[in-house]
Amino acid sequence: MNKLEANISLIIITFFAAIQYAFLSGVPDTVSHFSFLCITNLIGLAITLALFFSELFRVDKKQVFQSLTMSCLLFGFNIFLLLGTSGVGATVSACVLSAYFIFIPLFAFLLYRQKPVLNSLIGIAVVLVGLFFMLGADISGLFNVNILYLVIADMFFALYILMADKYTQGSNPALLAMGQMLFNFLFALVFWAAESVVYKTPMSLPAEPAFWGSAVFIGFFIRGLYGIVQINAQRYVSPLNTSLIFSTEIVMTMIMSPVLAVLFGGSPEVITPAKIVGAIIMVAGILAADGAIWNAVMKGIKAKKEDFPQLLKLILLSMVLYAVVDIPVQTTGYLTFGSFVGIKNFLAPVLGMQLGILGVIGTVLATLLAAFILKIPMNFAMLECVSNMVIGIGIWLFYNAPNKNRKAQYKNTSDFVSYFVILVFLSAISGVLSYLFVEGGAFVSVFAGYISMGILVGIPVNIMISGIFCLKPIGLSSNGTVYDMEGTITSAPESLLLVNDMIEEAALDKRISRKRLFEVQSCVEELTIRIFNTLPDAQIKISVDYGDTISMKFSYLGERYNPLLIKKNEDKLDIISLTLVKHRALRATYKYRKNENSIHIVV
Repeated sequence: MNKLEANISLIIITFFAAIQYAFLSGVPDTVSHFSFLCITNLIGLAITLALFFSELFRVDKKQVFQSLTMSCLLFGFNIFLLLGTSGVGATVSACVLSAYFIFIPLFAFLLYRQKPVLNSLIGIAVVLVGLFFMLGADISGLFNVNILYLVIADMFFALYILMADKYTQGSNPALLAMGQMLFNFLFALVFWAAESVVYKTPMSLPAEPAFWGSAVFIGFFIRGLYGIVQINAQRYVSPLNTSLIFSTEIVMTMIMSPVLAVLFGGSPEVITPAKIVGAIIMVAGILAADGAIWNAVMKGIKAKKEDFPQLLKLILLSMVLYAVVDIPVQTTGYLTFGSFVGIKNFLAPVLGMQLGILGVIGTVLATLLAAFILKIPMNFAMLECVSNMVIGIGIWLFYNAPNKNRKAQYKNTSDFVSYFVILVFLSAISGVLSYLFVEGGAFVSVFAGYISMGILVGIPVNIMISGIFCLKPIGLSSNGTVYDMEGTITSAPESLLLVNDMIEEAALDKRISRKRLFEVQSCVEELTIRIFNTLPDAQIKISVDYGDTISMKFSYLGERYNPLLIKKNEDKLDIISLTLVKHRALRATYKYRKNENSIHIVV
């Protein structure tokens, strides 16, 4: 398993976890919780044994103890999960169970003396506010005994996550998965037998199809598949990525609740605006409690405070772009399905990826401007603003923030897959939010609009921006962009030779042809010679990024000097050399700002 496979696997099991509550509701109240745990763990155990039977011969006492510890915690979680979900809707169950995150700082302090940080406490407060909305803004709902059971389940799962994080680093994941299912089966069997003796009930299983349908689904997908994938994936995916993926369970549950009601019968759960707002607030709280993403956001915002005029320019640029694409189309009157859908929908993911929060602000201002000029209903305008914020900020956080080395471009299959999955998820959230602003909702229009435009137009535009023009994004990724080659050239002859060797080594690693390598080296050599002829004491910082196009960036302090300009009475050979550089370049720009010369060459 690689990182891409691990991420996709976590998304899949999160989907199954989101719909499990619909199946749990199919278990009759007369059925013993222990019998259900017994049969589902037996099914999960059979699956893991079939897949990893050979691993049994590598078991040792340490792994047996670790499996036993994780089993006890998981068994407690499952018991209280079954008790809690019996009287609570699927969406509320998913939200309460997602709040396990708030107990991790507490238990980490008690077990490992790790002091909780401020963002964790803020996240806890936000999650509680979200839960308040999920319960219909009725504080008395918090004292529901079923909610109490789910909170206790959260505690068990938080401890389980801490133990899993500790044990998976040095143990065989397959053996841990098998061990915890074996012990859970034995625990359930013992408690089922004890229950049968105490209450004098037969140890039998019901014949109802609803029971066995639920048992097979939970046993196969939740006990077996979920357990195997989670333990394995945690070795390849960072805690931040894992938290982000698991937090989507809330939204998936809300979306799938009416679908499952249609497929399997029963009444769909009523999804009120309060529940939607509560789910969003809880996701925000979970994200806020995660120190990695909190620090990344704060770092990204802080880094831009020093250059306020430049921020305003980028916001204004985003606003103008959005207005130019939006207003002329709306005046045609073709958008009969809503002013919030159109070709402009590609700009939210593009501006979010390239400019981050600055691009999102621009789209919001442009939307409000269009609403004022064209007298668009305010509920439509607010839906558009909220959708653009969800899409733009979501792309910024989910695509750029988790991987500091990721650039806002597509160099391999994983980049395309990540962009597609994230866009689908964010578009679905925007579609669900439409029920808050439009009577009857506009899920299909919003979802289809952002997906189609984000893919058909957004991907080519992003490729052009970051691939052809090689523009550096302003979002979170810009704080941690890693180039394929970086170095410094001085007037010393050996300095240029050393950098040329570094350029060649990086080119060979990226399988760049000798012809293109020669073009890069000749550009570097020609420009550095011209710079040193005018500024002999300069120190030229150079960075090279290899892709479909090759981006070269030069920067050096000192007086203004543009080596791309031809001087009067310049030697003809120098003129020819510079002409060749410009001929090879798709893009050649020069900037002088704050005593720093900057050159960007794309070949």
